[in-house]
Amino acid sequence: TVDSSTLKRNDMVSLGLTWWKKHPLLGIGIANPHIIVAQELGTDAYLHNNFVELLCGGGIIAFVLYYSMYVYLFINLWRYRRVNKELFCICFVWLLLMLAMDYAMVSYYSKSQWFYLMIQFINVECLKRRFKEVRNEVQ
Repeated sequence: TVDSSTLKRNDMVSLGLTWWKKHPLLGIGIANPHIIVAQELGTDAYLHNNFVELLCGGGIIAFVLYYSMYVYLFINLWRYRRVNKELFCICFVWLLLMLAMDYAMVSYYSKSQWFYLMIQFINVECLKRRFKEVRNEVQ
């Protein structure tokens, strides 16, 4: 059996996708999906899914811009994975967990989420710097 909370979350995701289909490029405005949820479902709440919240609120443009950060981080972590395998593993798993959590919560409003992303970017820059140092030592 499915509880009412799960059904309500599914309704929120469906509602968000419906509104995104109406405004696919720019969405209905960042931070506005909760208004639609309040009008349609009687609850003033976020869509409980970061992917759908971004699509509905900011359209495909906001979605691509936001998740391009993850693509950049994954690519660069993979590129420099041999520099520090432990740091690579920690960062890679951390990013995967952040993405997994985005399925069940809205994170792009969270200051801690931006802090975590900043840490990831710093780690990638440290890996790049170390790679250049090792390459220069070899030459």
